[in-house]
Amino acid sequence: MIENIHHSCICVRDMERSLALYQGVLGMEKVQDTHFEGAMIDRLLELQGARFRIVHLKVGGDILELMQFERPAGRDQADLKVNDRGITHFCFTVRDTDKVFRRLKASGLAFTCDPVTTPTGRKVAYFRDPDGILVEILQEAAKK
Repeated sequence: MIENIHHSCICVRDMERSLALYQGVLGMEKVQDTHFEGAMIDRLLELQGARFRIVHLKVGGDILELMQFERPAGRDQADLKVNDRGITHFCFTVRDTDKVFRRLKASGLAFTCDPVTTPTGRKVAYFRDPDGILVEILQEAAKK
């Protein structure tokens, strides 16, 4: 039935600002950059007069999709707390949380706190992207 997750999507306010983070700072590779509109798109998304841009960014073997609507305007609901209903954050695995944390912090990203080690032994830190989406970086626990 289900084989894998093809991509996760973030609807962004300003594509270039988001690309500056995800492509520029985080180093993801742009693999698609396309505009969409028309009757089929309106039917598919249950919108009228939709026009938007999608950029696919490759990270490892996965795809992160950024979507910016020119029309119609959507609601701004990005600042969810981790206990709100809905998708509240997403996570990137890293080899060295402390090293990535220092690099991202030096680039101007604000983190919720310094990296912490969880009860499962993973080392994690959280920051918000330009649209307020909560992003986690995670280093797996050392194997015993």
